[in-house]
Amino acid sequence: DDAASKSGNNETLSLASSVFHAGIAKHLTSGDEKIKQIQDRLIAKLTSKTTSSVQNCIAKALPPLIKANPEDGPELVERLMKMAFKEKEEVQRRGAAMGMGAVIKGLSVSSLKSLNIMDQLKEAAEDKQANTRQGSLMCFEGLSMALGRLFEPHVIATLPVLLGAMSDTNVAVRTAAYNSAK
Repeated sequence: DDAASKSGNNETLSLASSVFHAGIAKHLTSGDEKIKQIQDRLIAKLTSKTTSSVQNCIAKALPPLIKANPEDGPELVERLMKMAFKEKEEVQRRGAAMGMGAVIKGLSVSSLKSLNIMDQLKEAAEDKQANTRQGSLMCFEGLSMALGRLFEPHVIATLPVLLGAMSDTNVAVRTAAYNSAK
């Protein structure tokens, strides 16, 4: 019971810290170096072994920070996408996928095309490694969660990938496909 209490306290502190950092960053001027520091801290927390509620909170806080500091966006998208495909722990891949969606939202939907995101995700969905396939599906889910209705025109392109993944031999890939389809 004491371990559960400590775990709950850690989650509460992580949530509070994420909200606090994002709140501070909103009041800084665009291009301020502290925005990048806060952004880096939130990304590090997002891609660590943390709970989904903390990941959701951080993913919602990131887009305004990216809008204020868009220069690093393309490199950040690439880094998060690689983490979503290659990290060993599923929770870290999920955090990276959610972060990638949040960064795309901060950059704008047009960055899906300019950064060739959809083609990279489709290619990764056919990779031999199950973690890479699962990561690409989590990225589709992260994009859908972050962009909402703005992602709808791209959903049609994801349908063949999702349908193929729903019959994958790996259970984790099938689960990611079902979660992405929601």
